[in-house]
Amino acid sequence: MSAQTASPSSEESLYSPLATSDEIRLLYLQPRAFSETVTCTIKHAKLSDEPGYEALSYEWGAKDIHQISFNGRLHVVRLNLYYALLNLRQETEERVLWIDALCL
Repeated sequence: MSAQTASPSSEESLYSPLATSDEIRLLYLQPRAFSETVTCTIKHAKLSDEPGYEALSYEWGAKDIHQISFNGRLHVVRLNLYYALLNLRQETEERVLWIDALCL
């Protein structure tokens, strides 16, 4: 389902401020079994707790857009990020990621 007519969600509604310089935002990508829609949440983690995660950085690419469910709301992302998230989903377990475009 293309979201070319949707407007992007504002960052204010997606992120809560980091409490300390020791915190980062991590994206929890829900498994395929959870939903057909790419679904994820953002949670804060302390670097000093050495959280496990994988990092993804990508080139912005074409301006084609698609929607994902992000913290319970639809959010517009570029098509190449959508396809990356779609293909990175595991079958039955959530995957923890740090993605520069969504976690900064």
